[in-house]
Amino acid sequence: GVMLWSMVEPDSTTFNATMSACEKGGQWERVFHLFRLMAQSVVQCDTITYSAMISACGNSGVWEQSLQLFSAMAQSEIERNAITFNAAMSACEKGGEWEKALRLLCEMEHCNLEANTISYNAVMSACEKGGEWEHAIQLFGEIAMIQLYSNTITLNSAISACEKGCEWEQALQLFSEMRQRKLESDRITCNSAISACEKGGEWQKALHLVRAMVQGRVEPNTITFNTAISACERGGEWEKGLQLIREMTQT
Repeated sequence: GVMLWSMVEPDSTTFNATMSACEKGGQWERVFHLFRLMAQSVVQCDTITYSAMISACGNSGVWEQSLQLFSAMAQSEIERNAITFNAAMSACEKGGEWEKALRLLCEMEHCNLEANTISYNAVMSACEKGGEWEHAIQLFGEIAMIQLYSNTITLNSAISACEKGCEWEQALQLFSEMRQRKLESDRITCNSAISACEKGGEWQKALHLVRAMVQGRVEPNTITFNTAISACERGGEWEKGLQLIREMTQT
């Protein structure tokens, strides 16, 4: 059995399946190793090969290589599909390259490929992290307009963008939508919503959110308490702020 197996030459399907499995398992070094082996063999790289490599490069912090591979696909006339574009946009998001992510989203449309929730999430997150909250909110509007499903990641980016843009009412509306749809909110979501309350002078809502976090088993951190205390201070409710400090020392 061993001798027979050693005589079998791996083909593109073998390499692609193994690379995809390694990429999904976070084994990026193994993806790179397999890609080098593939390049040394007679096996041709295809869309699946490049998609796995682009994703692996993005996840391992070398987003520039992701974009180089993406360009190499066009030069080699290898088909780029929605998965390839999503992997490249995700790499841009991790590298803080919001402009490149936006350009890729436009390019995707020009290639007659349908952008999905993953596409928009990557670009929204890139814009939000890059301080381009207006672009992030605009993209969220597009998602609603084309009736794409928005998940926790989508709403997290939108809430954070609204908070940074001082659109606190919209941030709280989105947070409420998350709760209604029973989508899981994490500490980042809650802190963004509390910060929106603080900017909007809504100290009561800020306190309510802190207590809702505890009830929902989301552990508040120093940022949570500092923002809520600041909301109380801005609202002239220093006693409520003191009460929160006492709760903070007991947490």
